[in-house]
Amino acid sequence: MVEGMKWLVLSFVLACGAPAMRDPVPVADPPALTITASAFGPIRPDTPATLVALRAVLAGYEVRPTQQNGLEYQVFERDRRVFTVVPTSDAAIFNIHVASPRIAVAGHDRWRVGAKFADWQALTQCACWGGKPVCFRVGDHVALAFDRKCGGLRRTLRWLEGLPIEHTIWSPKPFGEDEPRAAEEPDEPED
Repeated sequence: MVEGMKWLVLSFVLACGAPAMRDPVPVADPPALTITASAFGPIRPDTPATLVALRAVLAGYEVRPTQQNGLEYQVFERDRRVFTVVPTSDAAIFNIHVASPRIAVAGHDRWRVGAKFADWQALTQCACWGGKPVCFRVGDHVALAFDRKCGGLRRTLRWLEGLPIEHTIWSPKPFGEDEPRAAEEPDEPED
């Protein structure tokens, strides 16, 4: 009888005390985002560059505030940084720096981080940001950054051909309209 009571108590504890085990629901990977002239995936030019607003539009991604060269928001997909949102002092989006090949650029299939650049005719100008060339078509909202040193005036951008793209950059304002042209263009890198 004591043995039977032990089984009864054990059955009661297991039945009432532990939640029912279920198969975990599979979570689908968020789709890769696409950059267009008017948006960066769900981020629009008027999206506030605040933690609350970015978390609201980037469901499925983790948004972390950081202090690099001022406040920035790093966006992660499963512990991998995908991009960084750089805000202005009034919480608007200054630009977004892409660190992952999962982000596509509409109309430019090969403009992905890590890909070898092969479309130099699509660009019209480079500016030197942090000692590296950032190149774009004046008036476009997408720029490409390369891991090379910059210098002075350069008449052709053909030397970019075959270089790996280090970052793609989206800006809600068109690139190049406020950039001084001649003094900012990088020289062809020395080998």
